[in-house]
Amino acid sequence: MADEAPKQAEEKAKQKQDKPKSNMLMLIVVISVIVIVNGILAFAIIMATAPGKKTAETEQESIDSTESMAPTTTEIGTIHENPIVAIVNIAGTDGERFLKIGVRIEYDEKEYKNIVEVITRREPQLKNMLINQLSQLTLVELNEPDAKNRIRKEFVQRVNSSLPEKAGKISNVYLDQFIIQ
Repeated sequence: MADEAPKQAEEKAKQKQDKPKSNMLMLIVVISVIVIVNGILAFAIIMATAPGKKTAETEQESIDSTESMAPTTTEIGTIHENPIVAIVNIAGTDGERFLKIGVRIEYDEKEYKNIVEVITRREPQLKNMLINQLSQLTLVELNEPDAKNRIRKEFVQRVNSSLPEKAGKISNVYLDQFIIQ
């Protein structure tokens, strides 16, 4: 009996040593199975959602639909080389938020021969007009969906009203930059 106690103790010690190894092996097998199953599921989902091959008929339909949706193109006038860039504090933010904007002016150089010189000479005035216009806007107004279009239209009106009649009119303004920080 005295001999049996040490043998039992040795067997229990061996079992305890084997147990962590078998637990580790079981963990590795479970993780491997999970990774493989996830890979198979991902492949199945990708294949199920992938667009099928187009037939000639569906290809023609897609061409027809894009042709009908294509906008009619118009001739773009000359765009002034130098953008007018302004940085203004946003109204109602106590100087904590600001707007950086860059605008490019479009005009018809063929119709108005002197307009390039007039705009170049008046760039400081135009920048001042832009700063005055934008510094009155609040953060809520700047985040409205049509804010950029309203800014553009109002600036075109202000510029056209400030230009001499002989110089001509600008046709559009494009936003080169529009960053709210």
